[in-house]
Amino acid sequence: MDWNIVAAGDGRHVGLGDGAELIVKEDGSRTRGNLVVAEMTIPPDFVAPPQHVHHAHEEAWFVLDGIVEFTSGTRLRRVDSGDWVLVPLGVPHTFHNPGSEPARFLTIMTPNLYLDYFIELGERTTRALRETPEPAGEVRTRISGEIMQKYRTEVTTS
Repeated sequence: MDWNIVAAGDGRHVGLGDGAELIVKEDGSRTRGNLVVAEMTIPPDFVAPPQHVHHAHEEAWFVLDGIVEFTSGTRLRRVDSGDWVLVPLGVPHTFHNPGSEPARFLTIMTPNLYLDYFIELGERTTRALRETPEPAGEVRTRISGEIMQKYRTEVTTS
């Protein structure tokens, strides 16, 4: 195996509706399934996933542009460009973009199990939006709730 360089804008593009997108830079195929790195863009007023906990992977974010608000339990924290957030197993969390511009961040997941969640969420959301007038955020939230458990993730209220 050789090193891998992925140019800006390149990678697997996964649309999530409403202009939200994941660009996968590393899918785990070069790291024995241990690492996913993706660039995510979320528009202003992005409808966030419900607060949830992961039971099989850690997740981290490095904010590149814009503002992202992270919630863990009852705590809310504004995260700006250059800031880092790490969420270990079992820690409740969600995020959204309170700004007036898109927010862009690297998301890092270990191991690579949760990448399949985003791929399924993107595919199902895209299909559903062709068939319904529902807002993308509502469609994405509904589908997310239907598939989270499959990826060892559960919605939580705290």
